[in-house]
Amino acid sequence: MTTGVTFIADELRLPGAIVELSRTLRELGDAGWLLDPQHIAGRRETGAPTIYWSEPFQETAAFGLFEAPGLEEAHRGISELVKAGWGQMFGRTQWIVGPRDLPPSLGEGPFEEGLGFLALWDWNDAWHSATPEERAVYDRDCDVAFAYDVELGIDIFGRFDTAGTSDWDHAALWEVPDLPTLTEAMHGHEIQDDFMFTTSYHLIGRPIAFDRLEEQLQ
Repeated sequence: MTTGVTFIADELRLPGAIVELSRTLRELGDAGWLLDPQHIAGRRETGAPTIYWSEPFQETAAFGLFEAPGLEEAHRGISELVKAGWGQMFGRTQWIVGPRDLPPSLGEGPFEEGLGFLALWDWNDAWHSATPEERAVYDRDCDVAFAYDVELGIDIFGRFDTAGTSDWDHAALWEVPDLPTLTEAMHGHEIQDDFMFTTSYHLIGRPIAFDRLEEQLQ
């Protein structure tokens, strides 16, 4: 079962390790990792490692999603990235690992000036106390909201079950064409009461090639 490797990184430092890290990422790609969400979506046969630059929107510097062939390969690859100097490039990184449990649902990407949208969420106390029937109704309502997202053109790169390896139950990455589209999508989720059973954390960033991170310090 493939495994998502979601990361949230603070404080971009002088990227002296970028050459070694790029080499390590290429080696992971050769070993079966998918390093570009559009590659994960099947739109590209190969993809340059992609990261989402979020500092213009919030305090976090960057985030992203890779997909490893399995859980063991995911943890081994993270260790290789740390050994190659990941900690020299970023002040602190949160790694969120978990198996894929939903496939991508694709809209109209890739977008010329799109945005990445990372969603992490936990089931809250209301969900844990809900009956199976109430959860089933909720799931159907959420299906309506997600179908609307795709109608808006949004790419949803699937969902990953991260409950066993992090403080979050699930992680999912989207690409949206622009902020107004994202705002409309969130309005649709509010109409369907998506958030009544979850505690969520969201990040927004612009996709850039990993080896262009140095430009963000200029």
